Amino acid sequence: MQLIRLFTALVVVALTMAPVHAADSWSVVSPDGSVTFELLLADAGALSYRVRLGAGSDRTDVIAWSHLGVTRADQAFVTGLRPASRTAARAVDESYTTLHGKRSAVRHRANEAVFSFTNAAGAPLDLIVRATDDGAAFRYRFPNTDATIRRVTGETTEFVAVPGARSWIAPRSPAGKYTPAYEDLYLDHPAGTPSPLAGGWDFPALFNAGGGANCTRSPAPDARGSSCSAAELIAKTAGSGARTVASSCPP
Repeated sequence: MQLIRLFTALVVVALTMAPVHAADSWSVVSPDGSVTFELLLADAGALSYRVRLGAGSDRTDVIAWSHLGVTRADQAFVTGLRPASRTAARAVDESYTTLHGKRSAVRHRANEAVFSFTNAAGAPLDLIVRATDDGAAFRYRFPNTDATIRRVTGETTEFVAVPGARSWIAPRSPAGKYTPAYEDLYLDHPAGTPSPLAGGWDFPALFNAGGGANCTRSPAPDARGSSCSAAELIAKTAGSGARTVASSCPP
């Protein structure tokens, strides 16, 4: 059984990059070649991605094609995007210690690329992508260097479960004195099942993509070290495997 981790975050502040199908498609492959993050820029200038496990004819989707995008109070980075540049290959090899968990010494190896885009108004957006041997991660970055305060108002980021996938996920409790607190019961059901609560679904979430592949979906810390920047999961369409990301934290 293989566990694939997918992390996303929003910040304001040995790699293979080859076209997948067209000039505006790219891929980032993990050091051992087992995980592939594919990025596509469609004709309308909309970004989407998918995550694949395996190599050659054995390669299967773990996350199906899913939309990317973020909006600010002053700009939208959803459609009309144009490629500006992408970085050269960069191998990441980091070691650190943890205070909690199953092991204290951790070695993190990944391949990373930064893809830069501009929207129709010429405003810049970077997408930082990493692929590791057991997962993938991406985050948005606004590379502006002036002192202007820019407020993020929403995301169109989603992840689409593959057909037949099942999820193990907890409904998001309504706001109260002690909730939400990630303490509700986790439910096992087909991916795409609507949440029984109005708040949608909570992080973290586990999806079984079939073929022995599992995918965990978790928020990553923001620029301040808080994981509050990415919070709840909301069913985009009842009965589909799509989930969109919404923030539960104040801007």
